[in-house]
Amino acid sequence: MQGPLAAVAPGNVAATPPAVKKRVQIAPDAKPDGDRKTAKPLPLVGSDMLKAGEWHHEGWQEAAAAGVVPVPAMLQQINHAHVLKVKELGRGQFGTVLLARWLGVEVAVKQLLQSGDEKASAELLREAELLASLCHPCITQVYGVMLGPEGLATVMEFVRGGSLRNCLQQIKAKGSCPATLKCAIALKAARGLEYLHTRHVVHFDVKAENLLADLHDHEYPVIKIADMGLSKRSAATTVSGNMRGTLPWMAPELFPTDCNADGEGDRVTDKVDVFSFGMVMWEIWTLGGMPYTGMKMPQIFAGVASGMLRPKPLTDAPSEWTAIMEDCWTVDAAERPSFSQVATRLSNLLASLRQATGHPLLQS
Repeated sequence: MQGPLAAVAPGNVAATPPAVKKRVQIAPDAKPDGDRKTAKPLPLVGSDMLKAGEWHHEGWQEAAAAGVVPVPAMLQQINHAHVLKVKELGRGQFGTVLLARWLGVEVAVKQLLQSGDEKASAELLREAELLASLCHPCITQVYGVMLGPEGLATVMEFVRGGSLRNCLQQIKAKGSCPATLKCAIALKAARGLEYLHTRHVVHFDVKAENLLADLHDHEYPVIKIADMGLSKRSAATTVSGNMRGTLPWMAPELFPTDCNADGEGDRVTDKVDVFSFGMVMWEIWTLGGMPYTGMKMPQIFAGVASGMLRPKPLTDAPSEWTAIMEDCWTVDAAERPSFSQVATRLSNLLASLRQATGHPLLQS
């Protein structure tokens, strides 16, 4: 990666919001494309009778109330009346994910739990704007944002299986999983992360829980990179880390040391995602296992920060799988492979596994 650093801290928005084309505000019953001079005059009975707003591609939209975070121009605004919420798929600390139908088509809706939380709204918009700028088969697609009675929400691609971790645990409950499927899953995830890094985006929270999956077709598993809330854009070789991520998956260089405890010298590279991917490979092979079970958080913190702690060795994995995983865990970030190298090695491993089992070679 080359060029000056242009990182944006998570949870913050730029001091100057993206430029938005100015639109003339007219009343809902006026013609948007007609002669302004012949438009029906507004009754001047009281200011409460006048509603500010804009004409969008989906019709009249009332102006956002004061204090609401402005929606970036690149994000499509979806009329909430066109979205039918079906059921809740999951819930977190700040939001919920719902299955919905947008004009009859299944989508996922990410809705904030507290509609008046401006910081959470800014974070949600930032994630949506970032995802909208990316286009790859292994990246979750965002269709737009919705400003409805319940507050801000993003309308996204619906991936039927949910999180990869849940999918893996469901497979484990049913029985075994072929090595070819495990390798195909890892390869798809690596391809998505390879693309992210070519776009100068560091995810910072790579784990099976943050990958979406549909594993109904074992020949062509669907894997999507999701949950970009902690990500940063970087146009240089380094980006500020500041202890972001989920502890067991975090690279050692993300932990505070004597030289960066004050926030200085906390520059890290995109290789923090590579370290986390090694943990994802361990999760995939153990079918959704949790690393460091039985250990207390201070023990995990000290062990990972020192570079001495790693998950339990895999006894039944191919040697090349173990080698790739351990290379991702190299303490020296500069010695870790790139995602292009990881994907190439996984592709070769998948081909050899398929050949060994008499499986027809499929293009990866």
